[in-house]
Amino acid sequence: MTFNYSGESNQVEFEARTAEACDFHGVKALLHKLFEVGGPAAMSGEGAVSLSELADLVINQRSVGSVITQSRRQQVNKGGLL
Repeated sequence: MTFNYSGESNQVEFEARTAEACDFHGVKALLHKLFEVGGPAAMSGEGAVSLSELADLVINQRSVGSVITQSRRQQVNKGGLL
């Protein structure tokens, strides 16, 4: 995929993979958006959800879902994280 910012083009590769422990904060942030007040699955009171526990549960369900990240191969070739 190519992005163009201020006349400068950057080629970026993405990969889909099974969620890992290093994805915890990203998964938790996505769940926060889903369950926040006014969000599509908003809850409060007794129905409140522990986002940390839910994020751990999602990550540990190895056969369900994927995360999309910038290609690790590209990060190594560039000499670090972008």
